[in-house]
Amino acid sequence: MTSADVPRCAELFVERHRARRENNPLYPENLDTTTGVGELISGWLSTGEGIIAEADGRIIGYLTGRTVSGLGGVRMSFMWEWAHASRTDAPDTLFADMYTAWCRLSSQPETTLHMVIVFADDVATHDCLVQTGFGRHLINGGRAVGAAEPVESGVAADA
Repeated sequence: MTSADVPRCAELFVERHRARRENNPLYPENLDTTTGVGELISGWLSTGEGIIAEADGRIIGYLTGRTVSGLGGVRMSFMWEWAHASRTDAPDTLFADMYTAWCRLSSQPETTLHMVIVFADDVATHDCLVQTGFGRHLINGGRAVGAAEPVESGVAADA
C-alpha cells in the first residue's frame, strides 16, 4: 500500500461506514468524508505498513497498522477501525488473508499482542481474527436498542 492508494481506500471505508450508520446512527459522523478518513489513513500509513487487495482492477480491501509499545512495553500490532475495510462482496477470508500478510511484512517485527478495533456489526472481521488464531478479544461498547425509560438508582441525590 502506498500513499497513491489512500483515496481509493478512503472511498471504500466511507462507503461501508455510511451503510453502517444507516443501521446504527450511533457510529461516529466524523468518519463520513473521504477527506477526513484519507487524512487519518495517510497519517497512519506514514509510520506504518499497509496491504491492499484488488480484483478486476478495483480495490476490494485494505488495512494499515503499526507496531507500538503495548502493555508493559511489549511490542503490539495496532489498527484503528478506519484503518481497515473490505467490500461486502469480498471473499470471506479476505481480512484474515490481508492481516496475516501484514503481520508477515519483512519489516514488521514479530509481536505477541494484536489490537484491532472492529465495529460491533462487523462480525466477519471479528470472526476472521478469532479463527486465524488471534483469538483473545475484549469487547468494550454498547448498543442502543430503542428508547429507554429512566431508571431510579436508589441513591440519594445529595449522597
